[in-house]
Amino acid sequence: MANPIDGGGNQCRDEDLIATGEVLHTPSTRKGNQGGQSVQEGFVDREGRAVTRHTVYDALGRVVHGPHFRPGGFR
Repeated sequence: MANPIDGGGNQCRDEDLIATGEVLHTPSTRKGNQGGQSVQEGFVDREGRAVTRHTVYDALGRVVHGPHFRPGGFR
C-alpha cells in the first residue's frame, strides 16, 4: 500500500487519515488504458485538510497505477 501523506504533503500514519466516504469513478485518461477507470477516494487529515487516494484500474479491474496519496481534493 502507498505511504499516506497529510494535507500538507508530509508523510503520516494511516491512522492520521479519516475516510470521508466520497469516491469518484471516472474513465481512465491513461494512454493505452481504454475501458479502465480512475478512482479517487476522499480523506481528511487530523487538521481537517483534504487528501485524495488515487488508483487507476484497467478494463479487467487490475491496478495499473497507484494507489498513491496526494494532498487536496479530487481533480
